[in-house]
Amino acid sequence: MSVLLRLKRMSVLSTNTQKYQTQHNKDQGVNETESGPINYIKRIWEYRYFWMSLVRADLKRRYRRSILGMGWSLISPVAMTAVLCVVYRKILNVDLVTFAPYLLAGLATWGFLNSVVVAATTCFRFAEAYIRQEPAPMMIYPLRAVLGAAFHAGISLSLAVVVASIASFFAEPEQLRGPLSLPFLPSFIAGLLILVLFCLAVGSLIAVAASYFPDLTHLSEIGMQMLFFLTPVIWPKRLLLQGPEGEARGYSVYLLNNPLAAIVDVVREPILTGDFAEGRAYAIAVGTTFFMWVLVAYVYRRCEHKIIYTL
Repeated sequence: MSVLLRLKRMSVLSTNTQKYQTQHNKDQGVNETESGPINYIKRIWEYRYFWMSLVRADLKRRYRRSILGMGWSLISPVAMTAVLCVVYRKILNVDLVTFAPYLLAGLATWGFLNSVVVAATTCFRFAEAYIRQEPAPMMIYPLRAVLGAAFHAGISLSLAVVVASIASFFAEPEQLRGPLSLPFLPSFIAGLLILVLFCLAVGSLIAVAASYFPDLTHLSEIGMQMLFFLTPVIWPKRLLLQGPEGEARGYSVYLLNNPLAAIVDVVREPILTGDFAEGRAYAIAVGTTFFMWVLVAYVYRRCEHKIIYTL
């Protein structure tokens, strides 16, 4: 009986695999010459009601029977910011008025990236039932993780904008100008776009890797904790570049070329200064995001139809 069940399962897997291989070219009359990234995006859009319903279901499930509901998305970053301000204010010798918005914006940005990475490691596994039934584009499931995390990050970043706006009235203009300026909106939107595209690319790659190596779920949590302390999320750059006496600390090369630091900067700087970040930050962030998407295109072209065998 077990042999028959295995043969039946292999038959189902083979059938679904053939569906995945032909879906790119034959779905709704699409021929061979129309396959490619544009067609893949169109297919994702055709399934928009499906992945939007998945995101809504995830949010409802998370806050079901919760007293505060979405209020937890505000309490978490506020509590973490308050604790870190109390601990590091004296250690780093920073002004609380300028440090709190800096910290809150950094934690909100990093929290989004961390949530996407952790959720992406299990997005295919949790969607196994859907994957076996419908040959939809596999990137739908990392997109589901990104959109769910974006909802909570949007609340935290909105709070960071409010806090920075209020703090700007009590701080020196050269230390904190706040988001109350005309360039804020385009610079903030540009930073958010880069952040979302970067997270979607990273999540898509990690989702594929985790389908082959399930231990990546645990390794990702450890790795993100290490990267958190290696990236200037808590500590201001100027304190890492120069010591108390003005001496160089030797971190300048790392800070200027760290992709994660650049990703955080393009979102945090508009909140703190109301203007675009440095050109170097955008160059590193955009270049890294583009490179990640090239890897995504290659990996999904080679491995997408094989993922069903790893579940």
